[in-house]
Amino acid sequence: MLSRLEAWHYRCLRKIDLRLGSVNILVGPNASGKSTVFDVLRFIQDALKDGVESAVRARATTLSELVWQSQDVQQGFQLAIEMALPPTSIIRSTLSYVMSLESS
Repeated sequence: MLSRLEAWHYRCLRKIDLRLGSVNILVGPNASGKSTVFDVLRFIQDALKDGVESAVRARATTLSELVWQSQDVQQGFQLAIEMALPPTSIIRSTLSYVMSLESS
């Protein structure tokens, strides 16, 4: 089960760290980042499936367009997810995946 989602400087999200439960509800005004939270998950999925460049190009023409307010473009953005594994798993109880993209 997905237990945590983090994003730093991704699109309209300056910094978020969401601890997730079995049921989660996102509420907020228009243009507050609700859809972008879901896009974090889609971006990671697309990057793993089709490659990072393809995931970026599906959303923008350049990486800088995906960086929060186009600030610190050289630093790029970072996305992370954490999953809680079942107690019967042979590996540790959580699995984390972190993706950092920086402009060259």
